[in-house]
Amino acid sequence: MVRPAAEVGSHTRGHPNLTLPSDRDREVAGAKLALEEMIDRPVASFAYPNGYYDRAAIAAAERAGYRGACTTEPGIVVAGGSPFEVPRYGAPDLDGDAFARWLRELG
Repeated sequence: MVRPAAEVGSHTRGHPNLTLPSDRDREVAGAKLALEEMIDRPVASFAYPNGYYDRAAIAAAERAGYRGACTTEPGIVVAGGSPFEVPRYGAPDLDGDAFARWLRELG
């Protein structure tokens, strides 16, 4: 089976701070449903807006049916880590050669 090199993931509808108890569930679930309708495919991944998340935000992502979510905390994925607290490195706005150097420096 060939796996895609990339996937479309969801963020939220209005980019709120998900640590605040406003319309957390509507934002998280609504974004998933709207994006799935737009691309006519399931959406399994989520990214916390501005990296703001807590246990309640994780629970909202789980209730919405996501399989995992990314934070904005740099790091590597480790066995046994939470699929709803996946670290990532933000990609800087660099041209091709500078971006290639940046990737090499990450190791």
